Amino acid sequence: MIGEKVIEKVKLLSDELIGMHGVRIQKAFARQEDGKLTVSLSFVIQPAEKAGMIDLDATISYTMEKVKEKITAKVSENLDLPLEVK
Repeated sequence: MIGEKVIEKVKLLSDELIGMHGVRIQKAFARQEDGKLTVSLSFVIQPAEKAGMIDLDATISYTMEKVKEKITAKVSENLDLPLEVK
């Protein structure tokens, strides 16, 4: 069962993750071309091996920089030409 203690621990873990990543989140926001940054917090809440206990995993996710790269090649199985890469 998820009770008040679990909810309080989720709040504390949230604060800890945001505190640990605060400066990096600010830097990531400054790098965004469109002026928007998505920061996600997720939690896995599951029964622990020990009866009556709950395991919590907290994860923070955000993108420090956008990476977009494209490589194009033309290939012919019928011709013995060097591959062209752009």
